[in-house]
Amino acid sequence: MMTFETDFAAHRDRCADICAAGESLIAAKNHHADSISQRCLQLQNKLESLSNLAARRKARLMDNSAYLQFMWKADVVESWVADKETHIRSDEFGRDLSTVQTLLTKQETFDAGLLAFEHEGIQNITSLKDQLIAANHDQSQAILKRHADVMARWKKLLADSDARK
Repeated sequence: MMTFETDFAAHRDRCADICAAGESLIAAKNHHADSISQRCLQLQNKLESLSNLAARRKARLMDNSAYLQFMWKADVVESWVADKETHIRSDEFGRDLSTVQTLLTKQETFDAGLLAFEHEGIQNITSLKDQLIAANHDQSQAILKRHADVMARWKKLLADSDARK
């Protein structure tokens, strides 16, 4: 988009130069003054229309980029949760005191990892979701659903972790 914006700015400058030359001809009482005036007006109107279209396109591209970033981050969070779910599903509870103490230490480390991830991953996608919803993003419904799905899986992981203690 930056290339387009640079190109558009250069052409806008050229059009301004053309219109300035036209104004000079009109001021000099050129016998085509009416035609020159109309052409300059048409040129300015077309430039304004193109500028508006470009701004709308850029806004849509930015919205889509934000949406795709949210979805990617949600995928990363869900992948992390899925990885941790395998740990929670373990049926190993230890057969002796030493093994149980080792498993408890591992569980405490696991829980600390959950807490850290809540600050890094969960709050991150929640904040991004809130920003997108506050901006009335076109994909608000999909964003809300995706966030709710990830949060449900996250809450289940937390509950399963608590049940394992």
